[in-house]
Amino acid sequence: MNNNKQIISSSQNRNSKKKKFQSGRFASGEQMVIYRPKFICPFSPRYRTKLRVAIQGNIVAASLPGVYTVSGNSLYLPFSGGVWPGVVIASIATLQPAGYSNLCANLGPYRNYRVYRSTLTVRCVPSLATDIVTIAVGVPTGVVFTSVSDALAERGTQSTIVQSGAQVKTLSKTQTTANVFGITPSTVENEVVGLYSAVYNAQPTQSWLFNFAWTTSNGGTLGGNMSYEAEVVFDAEFWGLQTGSLLDN
Repeated sequence: MNNNKQIISSSQNRNSKKKKFQSGRFASGEQMVIYRPKFICPFSPRYRTKLRVAIQGNIVAASLPGVYTVSGNSLYLPFSGGVWPGVVIASIATLQPAGYSNLCANLGPYRNYRVYRSTLTVRCVPSLATDIVTIAVGVPTGVVFTSVSDALAERGTQSTIVQSGAQVKTLSKTQTTANVFGITPSTVENEVVGLYSAVYNAQPTQSWLFNFAWTTSNGGTLGGNMSYEAEVVFDAEFWGLQTGSLLDN
């Protein structure tokens, strides 16, 4: 009899332990304990990375020299403020850096962004050997240039000469948000949301531009077509986790 009692007692203990790890309700009406795992956010509070956006286009024969702009510190629609000729994509105005919408948009994990520095790189190839073209990249200070001569003369502008049949030259210009506005890097880094940063789907209040300018050797029109590529690489940081949307998903 004693052995039988011990067996029954052991079985009851095992059943009691099982109840703690089961969910729902037994037929007998006993309520079970439900264990839920603690939510751990997979994203860092601040995330710094580089994002890239690029276009290709064709400046047609008989075109006059021109100046084109792209934002240096806005990840949201960086090309929306400028008109670039012969771009081969459907709409340059809605072009975004690759990965931006996954990091900082309506469905992204981050609400805010800032750009510390960016680099504009341009490549141009004229189709005719008689076209000797000067290309230049720079950052205008306080104005948006419409004059090619003004853009070429801007302090800090870098330029080179390109020709058909010659080695393809690459021209790059790097600038920081701090240098453009004459502030310290820590001012940009420590700003919560204000002049030099922005929320998703918006541009910073204080924005700055890159210039890309070109002209022929005599200042006249192109004799043939000229293809070009323009790429901007942004050194950006994201913050302001939207934890509500993470929990919902």
